[in-house]
Amino acid sequence: MWINLFAPMNVTPPHGYFMMGYMMYYFSLIPLLAPHMAVGVIIGLLFIVILALSLLSRNVVKATLSVIGGIMTLMAGLAGMAFVAGGYQITRSL
Repeated sequence: MWINLFAPMNVTPPHGYFMMGYMMYYFSLIPLLAPHMAVGVIIGLLFIVILALSLLSRNVVKATLSVIGGIMTLMAGLAGMAFVAGGYQITRSL
């Protein structure tokens, strides 16, 4: 995990790539990124199903926990996209 997060891998796609080409470029460089992203999308879809079921059951606790889980999933996805777009490196200030 340490090497995945803190090793600088300055890979930037050639200019002129749109979002799909950008992602395919990164998937070709790091093949395990695609299944990782697919799991995130599946978790996001499951959030929508669980939220709908909790709202249909009119259970406030389940709905609240579902919304919190969805927000955390969205934050993780956005952080992952920022990580990829930032050249696969985390900057730390000392």
